[in-house]
Amino acid sequence: MACAEEIMFRGVILITLEDVFKNPLIAIVGSSLVFAFWHLYAYNIVLYDESVWGANWSSVFIAFAIGLVLAVVARDKRLGLSACIGIHACYNLIIVGVLAV
Repeated sequence: MACAEEIMFRGVILITLEDVFKNPLIAIVGSSLVFAFWHLYAYNIVLYDESVWGANWSSVFIAFAIGLVLAVVARDKRLGLSACIGIHACYNLIIVGVLAV
């Protein structure tokens, strides 16, 4: 899953946004927002229980922050997309392997 997500969000969306807007900051933030909100759908994270005040916005923030880090890594010419795939895969292994016990 990490490989497919990184190809999509960093390999396609990040590069496309940078080509369209000619601004790396807009591309990094934009691709990270799409990444964060996609994870809500992918993992059925409910933003609220009964009201807006019961929102689970921390999940969106965490995914957004991780997206920012991965986008910055992807733009680094020495690291690139392969480093993003490795970081993402390790993160998934830690979350699934350690925290799901």
